[in-house]
Amino acid sequence: MKNNVPFVWSSGCEAELQYLKQCLISDPILKPMDPKKDLVLSTDGSVYGLGFCVLQKDDDDDMLHAVKYGVFSTTPHQANYSATTYMDCRRCKDSIRLEDRISRARCMLA
Repeated sequence: MKNNVPFVWSSGCEAELQYLKQCLISDPILKPMDPKKDLVLSTDGSVYGLGFCVLQKDDDDDMLHAVKYGVFSTTPHQANYSATTYMDCRRCKDSIRLEDRISRARCMLA
């Protein structure tokens, strides 16, 4: 974006935005989670935030597909922590909480 240049949001821009939104929630980008299957949790972090993706292997193509993903921003206070130590601890904590929720869901379905 440049100064003194008006921003124009056209109907074409809106159509592209709606298309991208649909792509992000549609198969094969995001598949429904099967609580009976194993999960793969992929995480990454920096001083700016944390990201995660929960994956499951599909029986049809034997590939990993995303079933959930998300990000968390760090606060200015958290950004002052040692990035490696804080991010490793936070990712472990969030992974354990997620696994606990999935384990409880599996018990309820059994």
